[in-house]
Amino acid sequence: MNIEVTFCGASNGNSGSEYLNKFQILKKKIHQPRKFGSNSTEVPSTQFHIKIKILRCMPDSNGNFLIQDLQLGKDYVLEISSPGYKFDPPKREYKNLDSGKLSENFKAMVDGLSIKGTVTAEGRPLRRVPVVIEGTSKSQTTTDDSGVFLFEGLAANKRYEITVLSKNHKFAAPSAVIEKLDTDKKINLEPGKAASVVSAGEPRKAAPEAAAKTKFKVSGKVTVDENPLKDVAMKNKLGDVLTNAAGEYTITVEAGNTIEIQPFLAGYVFSPEKLVVENIKASASNMNFNASLNRHALSGQILNRDLKGVKGISIKDINSEYDFMTDAKGAYKITGLPHKKNVIISPDSETYDFYPENLAVALESDLTANDIYAFPKNVKKSEAFIYGGINSAINIKENYISIVMVPAENGKVSAKIRDNKGSVIKEFETELSANTLTDIHWDGLTDKGAEIPKGNYSVLLNGAGFKGEVLNFKVV
Repeated sequence: MNIEVTFCGASNGNSGSEYLNKFQILKKKIHQPRKFGSNSTEVPSTQFHIKIKILRCMPDSNGNFLIQDLQLGKDYVLEISSPGYKFDPPKREYKNLDSGKLSENFKAMVDGLSIKGTVTAEGRPLRRVPVVIEGTSKSQTTTDDSGVFLFEGLAANKRYEITVLSKNHKFAAPSAVIEKLDTDKKINLEPGKAASVVSAGEPRKAAPEAAAKTKFKVSGKVTVDENPLKDVAMKNKLGDVLTNAAGEYTITVEAGNTIEIQPFLAGYVFSPEKLVVENIKASASNMNFNASLNRHALSGQILNRDLKGVKGISIKDINSEYDFMTDAKGAYKITGLPHKKNVIISPDSETYDFYPENLAVALESDLTANDIYAFPKNVKKSEAFIYGGINSAINIKENYISIVMVPAENGKVSAKIRDNKGSVIKEFETELSANTLTDIHWDGLTDKGAEIPKGNYSVLLNGAGFKGEVLNFKVV
């Protein structure tokens, strides 16, 4: 900021001897508080301009300035001013100056109004309680040991809301509202009571608005496959705008500014990614973008019962004509899937069944680790449904054998499959929930991977309420 210090002295009509005694006034550190707060920050000294009538000097790097050649016995008034700021004190007066002066300090503040308040509960001040103000912007401070808070540098004739944030006391949100801040205000805030607001100064007129700056328009069009694309968010620091039905957009920018425009619409990518117009001196048109659909990939593995990859399985999007094959590790990757559109991915094989049979997805990004499990097609024929108890059953289907259970309790269930000699050829263990229908699918292979022959078999169930229950069945 530009700061002007003016020193005015009144002549007493004495002769030339009055110029013999000269001394200096040294002023240190002009401080400027942060807007909305009470903490001070030092104004960079290189921004000060100091003037004494026709004499002019600049502060040094520490914010000091020196006024010299003043006359002894004169009256002087030292004033400091800068557009947009006020100072404390506004001036210093020296009557019949008789010596040099040191540390004649001023404190610079944003020229505006203030709101000072006290936060209490049951008549006692609340210390270190956060207080938030919202108006032309949002700021926060904390009450001191006396429960006092202060917001300074507030714009005149604006609406402000003040909210107390207390964990132990319930304050309304907002706790106080000032519809039009035309003077400095004092507020008392207490939970469960209406805020007390009083004026602490003379009404302040609204500051005159700055002269309007020249503005220019930046415009263009967004297309996809040479067709207009509407509702594209043209992101920029002045505020996003959307393209209309014709794919067109317009952004108004003040002269001399720089603007960066980046389009966004879910499911699309754009070329170029963004456009920058620097130091605008005229309207800019044909700031165009081309859009294309964003495509995604789905990948995973097809695994056998030993969790090893199965090579050569065809897998495809059933709405597409393209097939993808698993590699030596059973891995697959389907590319070119549209953004957020439902697709069904299905594996196909003459020798395997799959779980799940297909994947239904609507992708918003690439998706990995979508594994599918392959089971050999072992055709079995059932002689009958054989029930072993009211809570379990064997169900032999053409492609697998199902052990169906409804456990009485939560817990792990052990299912041991035995041949007609009583030897355990396959064992399962699974966690079940009480009173929930659950089944285990068995592909008819032993723990060693051998296919079981025709004959009589049984399942021994233990756990989750099962106590040595036996289910007998026959494979024919």
